[in-house]
Formats: sequence, structure tokens, C-alpha cells
Amino acid sequence: MKKGKLFAVLTAVISIFWASCEVEIGLGAAVDTEAPKLKVYEASNDPADPNYKPVPKAGDVVRSYFMLAGQATDDKEIKSLTITFKNLRDTNAGEIDFSVTPDALTGEWAIIIDPTQEIAAALSDEDNTNDPKLPEGMKAETKKIPDGEYQVTFTVVDNVSHETIVTRQFTIDNTPPVIVIDRPSSKDDADQNEIDSYGQSFTLEGQAADDNDVARIDVMVFDVDDDDPDATPKITITKENIPSRINMDIATFSEGVQNDYSKIYGSDTTEGAKTNYFNFKLAAYDGAVKYPVEGVPSEEDKLGNKTNTYYLYEDISTIFADYGIKITDVYHMFNGSYNTESTDSSETSERAQETVEEIKGFLQKDEIQKGIFSLNPENSPTFTVTGRKQLEVKGVDKDDDGKIDFSAYFGDEAVFEETHITNGSSLTIEVTPGLDAIALLSEKDCEEYIAYGESYQDDPVGNKSYSRYNKYLSEKYAKLNEETNRYESIYLFRPYFIEIEEVTDAEGNISFKEIGERIYPLQTTEPNKANYLDSSIKKSGSNYKFTVQILKDDGFQFRKNYKVGVEGYDRSGNKIMDTGKGYGFRFVSGGAAPTIVVQYPLETLTRVKKGDGILLQGVISTEDGSPVVTVLKQGEDDEKEIEITTWEYEEGEGVENKISGLYDFTYEYRIPETWFSQAKSQQYKIILRATNGKRASEDEKTVLYDVDGPEISLTEVKPVIEKAGKDCINKKFSVKGSINDKFDNVSSAKWELVEKGEGE
Repeated sequence: MKKGKLFAVLTAVISIFWASCEVEIGLGAAVDTEAPKLKVYEASNDPADPNYKPVPKAGDVVRSYFMLAGQATDDKEIKSLTITFKNLRDTNAGEIDFSVTPDALTGEWAIIIDPTQEIAAALSDEDNTNDPKLPEGMKAETKKIPDGEYQVTFTVVDNVSHETIVTRQFTIDNTPPVIVIDRPSSKDDADQNEIDSYGQSFTLEGQAADDNDVARIDVMVFDVDDDDPDATPKITITKENIPSRINMDIATFSEGVQNDYSKIYGSDTTEGAKTNYFNFKLAAYDGAVKYPVEGVPSEEDKLGNKTNTYYLYEDISTIFADYGIKITDVYHMFNGSYNTESTDSSETSERAQETVEEIKGFLQKDEIQKGIFSLNPENSPTFTVTGRKQLEVKGVDKDDDGKIDFSAYFGDEAVFEETHITNGSSLTIEVTPGLDAIALLSEKDCEEYIAYGESYQDDPVGNKSYSRYNKYLSEKYAKLNEETNRYESIYLFRPYFIEIEEVTDAEGNISFKEIGERIYPLQTTEPNKANYLDSSIKKSGSNYKFTVQILKDDGFQFRKNYKVGVEGYDRSGNKIMDTGKGYGFRFVSGGAAPTIVVQYPLETLTRVKKGDGILLQGVISTEDGSPVVTVLKQGEDDEKEIEITTWEYEEGEGVENKISGLYDFTYEYRIPETWFSQAKSQQYKIILRATNGKRASEDEKTVLYDVDGPEISLTEVKPVIEKAGKDCINKKFSVKGSINDKFDNVSSAKWELVEKGEGE
């Protein structure tokens, strides 16, 4: 009885168990087998795209606060979505995590990252009237993120721990560039005799530091008597892609041309030139981009981190020397990535950080927002070429835009004649200081000043008086020898020559373009030629004279046009400039006549029969220029040479022979038979003459022109067959006679035996 009841209970339990298994055994929606899907949005390249998202792209350099957004979905439920920032440059920095919850229906998510807590600072500033605009219902995260290159990892996890990971790399940069200026080197309150003086080239020289490059510098120039802090500049000149070593022309004078220089100076001529004074400000931007969370980036958002301040190298060079730092170290101090771990175990990290703050405090006192400089085109050192005229200008009439037609100086044959320089000629070039009488900087001077600059760096306190020579350690004058750790001069004070070609722009304006490398005729290792360190350079008062020899062996090419220049500066750093339109020349050979090669006829003596002309073929070669060819003849009855024809080549018809270095001009001309007597056989002299300027050469051929045929006479025929005799000859027969030509040799004879019929 009990056994039966137990069996019944077990059966019931098993039945319930199987019934229960029947419900759960199907997978269906109850089991989560797929990993969640994760999409991270990126901004398109076109902000006008209707699907544009204001979020960074992979590889971007981002500034200010920004949004990260995307979409995360799962076939069941999302448990978490985390965003982790890992600094790729600072391996000791910890990871920074953020969490965000996707929308339950759409899966979309968004988060605002504020690396410098810019939004919080703006909202807490009672004087701020321009609060950041955030999307409705969103607020910024409160974790700071230092500048650096980051790998950003997006990890989404569902309820059964399936995860999907997406990574992006981009850089966070909220630090503006650091700008240190060598020139202009005067502050706006400088005494007049301390104001940096410029001539025909207003330059900006110094250094720039930013981990993500300096994309742009704006130079804003003001009238010196305009004290309004909000004044509009006379002109703003923008330079892009700024190198770490700044040495760029901001504005350059050109006689009679309206350009940035004339807009600053107020005149485009040196006539009545005087010294004018101007204030200037700088604005420098790096390459970072702002992605405003409220929409499309403005032009200002695209400009990058901006600084309106700069330092004078002369002011902060002592700080650099005392603390053993460079401009890049200063930048890293400002962006928080400077390594404060000391190699000296006795110095704590805390003390190192105090040193950084100490340096930043010193630098803050030396910040500059406005400087001053003077301009006078007559202040530039210049050069002249003894006994040579300056290049000429064809047109001097300005058009409606104020432009002048500076047509090619070398386009006129008359100018060519005046500016030709032959191989082996010498030029004397004299360099003169500008109107401000600032001395020229020779190569020997520069080497001496570099040594003074090194002495200052070795002992800034003991050699404080040498601080002004520190600028000669810049890349403008010197380079550091890594083996000796000492500076070596790279400064050149010498003439150079550069090939010039004419360029016409779309508007028809003609200018010159420099081609190839500069040629320094004085720079040679040959013992038999003057070197720039000896007799070829002489000092005469404050002037320097160079004597240079123009030789083909130094790289000059015939038929090319060259402009003369002089490399170097005065001791303020003003470049040596051309006066007026400068000096140039066309390089020509020293007098070699053209070379004539007659390829047909090859023989010196040629026989021609009546009714035929004669073909001349060959090549005429010249070192430069274009030959004029004349064909002449003189027969036995001609008292003098008679010109048959003449022709002149264009320079462009010559083909450069890479082996000989000459220019080859091919010719082919047939002398018609009408130039020869058709009634009398006689001998002619054919002359081929080629001239190039005053230089000429000739080649000569002899022609025997034969109008008469040879005379034939028969003296003996054996045997003679009589009409009444036998009908045939059954043996040999012979014919004797002669063929004579009074003027020519007999070339060939043809004998024919003609059969005649009976009765003939």
C-alpha cells in the first residue's frame, strides 16, 4: 500500500519536472547569446551635411569641452557603457573613466567632456555674461583631463557580461603656443635709440613651441600714436605653418609697388624716405579644433588655442640658462606634462614642482603684448656692382590696381648687349651699411659673437655682459655640433648668383622666378683661385668689397640669365638688399666661333652634271646665342663671292648636346641649278659661313659643274664585212677608239651591238 503511494508521488513529481522542462527547453528570447552593438559617431568633413555630428574624428587635435556620442543596442538589455581615456605619452598617468547610460528606446548616448572644467568656471563667474550653451538636459562631466595624446576605449556590456569594445585616438590640447621673439626686440616703452630698426624687409625672428604645431601667426601693426587699446590695426598680416625656428619676412619693400610694406610704411618709394615708428601685436594659434556641442564649428572655433603674449629672448635667456631649460620645456610646464622627476635623489618631486611654479612666475613678469619698431627702406644695407647698370624696367605706368608692369629685364636685345658677361670676366661688388649706419656683420665677426654667446651660456652670471650675443646661437647664424656640444658658424657673408626665368601670372604681370641652387664663385678649394677669406674681400671703412670671377667651371651656363645677390646681415639682423631693381647679366662665351660640320657632301670635291643642284646638310654648334648662316659661291667667271642665301636661327631651335655642352642647330639647303652656268663647264667654290655676334667660321667645298658630255671616236673595226661578202662572221671582232672629256674624268662606258635588218 505504501509502495504504491510512493510510486504515484514520484510519478507526479516527474510529470511536473518534464512539464517544467518543456517550457524552458526552447532558447527563444529568454537566453542572451549576442554581444551588444556599439557605434561611436564621428564628425563628417562637411559641416553643412544634414547628418553632421559635433563630435571629434579619430586623429583630431581637440581643444575646449566637447561631446562624445553614439549608439549602443542589445537584444536584451545594456548593463553599462564606460569611456576610458589612457594617456599614450605619459605611461605613469592613471586611466580616466566616464560612464554614460544609453537611451532605453533608441540606444543613443552622449556625454560632454570638459578637460579644463571650462564650463564650471564660466557658470561660477558672476561677471561672465556668455554662459556655454549645452543641449537640453545635459551637463558636463567634472573630471579633468590633462593635455596629451589619448587612446579612448568605449566598452559596452550587457546583463550576461557580453561586451563590445571600440577605440579611438585623438589629442587633447588646451595650451596655446609659446612664442619667444628675437626681433622685433624692443618693447613699446623703449627709448627711441633702443627701438629695433628695419630697412626694406620687416622680419619676425624667434622660436615657437607647441606639441601640435603652430598653425598661424597674425602680426597686427598700429600707428605709434594710437593709444586706444581697442584700435583697429593699420594692417594684419597672417603667416601660416609656422616652424619652430621663426625667420620669416612679414613685409618687403619693392620700389613703386603697393604691398603690405607700403601699407605699413605709407609710401612705395624711397624718394624722400624717412624713419617711421609703429607698434605691433602678435596672435599665435596652434592646430587644435573646437567642436561646439551646440552645433557647427565657427571660423573662430577652427583657429586653435590662441595666445596674445610673447617673450623677448633677451629678457628670458637668463631663466633658460639658470634652470637649463628650453622653450619646449616652458610649453610643457604650461600644459602640465613637464617631467618633474629629478635625477638627483636628494630633490623631492614636490621641490621640482615648486621650481616649475617659480619659473612660471618669472615668465609671467616678462610677458609682452605690444612692441615697437621703426621702418625706413633706406636703413637696409645694400650693394652695388662697379661699372654695371641696374636692371631696367620696360613699363612704369601703374594700372587701376596700382600694379606696375615689371617686364623681363632680359627680354630686350638692347638690354642683352649691355648686360652680357663673358666667361672669365670679373665683377666688383661693394656692400654698404644702411642709412642708420649699423655695421655689417662679417663671417669673422659672427664667429667671434658665437664664442661670446657660448661664454654667456656657460656662465650667465660671470659673463652677463655677453647676454646680447646669445642671439648668435640661433639657427640663423650657428648650429650645434652634437659631438663637441659647441656651436659652429653657418653664417655666410658673400656674393651669390642665381639663375632667373621670366614668369607671367594669370593677370599678365611679369616677374622673375629663381631656378636651381645659388652659385658662390668665391667658395672654392682650388689653390689657384681667390677664396672669400683672402684677397677677394677687402674692407674699406664701413664698406666691404668683393671681387669675383664668373667662370663656366663654377656652374654658370651659357645663354642663361643670372641675378646678383649678397648673403648677409648688418649687426641688427637686417638683410643685405638690392638697390632699385638690382643687378643681373646674361652669361655668354668668351669668343669661341661657331663650329660647322658638313655631313653632305662629305668629299671636299664634288662633281655635278648639268641640270642638277647640290644638297648641303649638317650641324652648326655654338656655345651660346644663335648663328646666322650664309651660303656663297664663286665660279671661274666670278670676280668675287656671290651670296646665294642666308638665314638666322632662333635660340630655341638649338638642341643642347649633353656630351659637348654646345647647342646644335641642324641645316639642310639645296642650291638650285640656276646658280650654275648651264652653258659652260667650270669649277665653283661653295662657302658655308656661320656667324654668332662678331665671331665667325667657314667651311668650303669644291664643285665641278659639267655641262658637256664626253667625245667618242672609233679608229679601227676588224674585220670589216662588205655588203657583197659573206653573211656572217664566225670569229672574234675588235673595235678600237677613244672616249675623252675635256673637263671631267670618264666614269663609265657602255658598248652596244645593234643588229640591223637587210637594207639598213
